[in-house]
Amino acid sequence: MVSASEAAELGSIDFYSDSPWLIRGNMPWLQPLFASSDSVTLKAGTETLLGAERSVFLIEQGLIATFAVCESLPERMTALFGVGAVLGGFMAVLHPGKTKPLTARVLTDTVLRPLSADTFLAFLADDLTIKNRTISALLAQHECAMEGLLLNSLLPVPLRTARLIETLYRAAGQNLDDELTELPYPVTVSELAAMAHAARAVVSRTLSSWITVGACRKTGRHLWFTRSIFGSGLA
Repeated sequence: MVSASEAAELGSIDFYSDSPWLIRGNMPWLQPLFASSDSVTLKAGTETLLGAERSVFLIEQGLIATFAVCESLPERMTALFGVGAVLGGFMAVLHPGKTKPLTARVLTDTVLRPLSADTFLAFLADDLTIKNRTISALLAQHECAMEGLLLNSLLPVPLRTARLIETLYRAAGQNLDDELTELPYPVTVSELAAMAHAARAVVSRTLSSWITVGACRKTGRHLWFTRSIFGSGLA
């Protein structure tokens, strides 16, 4: 159980990113490099394995959630990749020659451009300035993912679920409002639980408490929220 004062203290933890978990585009100088590769379209709800081959991916449209999967443990989200993000870039630079498969779940129709890791690294090697800019940008992206993981460790389930929902709105260029607004991406309670590193039953109880006070509405896979989720269901 979390008291109101504890919740306020935890909720005010200062992070560098206003959207933990969410990795967004901050490397426009890489777009010409990826322009020569063929685009791949993934439909919403698709689940695929990325990273099994030595490739990097530029996300031109959509939103992808990546998950670490272990047979003996529950599924857990590692990050959200939005428009302009380079998926696999950090791995290519930090661990050249290695692979690290992740389960990728497509939250909305997504267009991405794959590129071999060797081509990506060769491009960076040709220009030290671009290489340094890219590494700095990849570190900033990695920081967003790390802050999301930190929130999942520090905050109680209602607060981190609220922060996650706020991030999902921001991924679509929207904000939580005083009025009920539909979540831009249809997600299940189980998916929210995997994203927030929580038990499904606890997330379900959190949503029920928000519904009771009018901060949430649920119809099938469609959810509506107001900004008052940050003041509801903290006990």
